[in-house]
This record gives sequence, structure tokens and C-alpha cells, in this order.
Amino acid sequence: MGDSAAFSAINAIVAARSAHGLRNYSRRDEFIAQAETSAPQEVALRLMTQAELLLDEHRPEEALELLHHLPSGELRRHTGALKLEPAERLLTPGTSGDLRVLVEEFEKLAADLNPGERTLSTTERLVYADLIAL
Repeated sequence: MGDSAAFSAINAIVAARSAHGLRNYSRRDEFIAQAETSAPQEVALRLMTQAELLLDEHRPEEALELLHHLPSGELRRHTGALKLEPAERLLTPGTSGDLRVLVEEFEKLAADLNPGERTLSTTERLVYADLIAL
């Protein structure tokens, strides 16, 4: 892939994130489609971005479905995908296990990814909400 295609894809992803931040989801989706058109080889970039943004939009099932389309081996290479893994276990029937263990896993992951900084992600908030509902 040429540099111009890579830059076009990156620009489209940045624009998609901006549109998402403004809650302009239809425009976000247009930019993601533009990234796919300009650099179809950049599957991981597009799918990881889409999954993250869908999760932020409280659409975890769709986000996890996108991750299943990643090429094999890509899932373990991306910290964003690792953040979604506990949510996948929560949403997969018969594998959710103890929610308290999942909350502990989120806290450890957050500490590893952001040393000295502690904020709750959307998924963590969903897990805590489910835990409180028990």
C-alpha cells in the first residue's frame, strides 16, 4: 500500500473519531467506509476503530462481532481488543463466570495500560452496573 493510501485511511479514521465525539454517527460511519475504500488492506485499523467506537456507543454485541472478522492472530496484538475480551465473555452465554473476577481483570488491565491513571471505560461501567444489579 502506498503512503498516500495509508494517510487517507488514517485521516478518515481520525475524522470518524471526531464525528463520533460529536455524536454524528452517520458521518462517522461514512468516514469508516471511506477508510475501507482508500485502504482495504488496513482491516485491523478499521475494525478496531469501529469496535471501540461501537462499544463507546453502548453497542457491545456489534463491537464484538467486528472483532471476529479480524485476521487470526491480530486480536492478541491490539490492546483495544484485549480490553474487549472480558466483555465478550460477559456476552457469551455460559462463559460469563464471576463478574467480580471480570471487574478485577479490568482494574489490572487499566493499571497496566495507564500507570498512575485510573478511569472507568464504558465496558467497565457496564460491568459494574451489572454487578450492582445482582
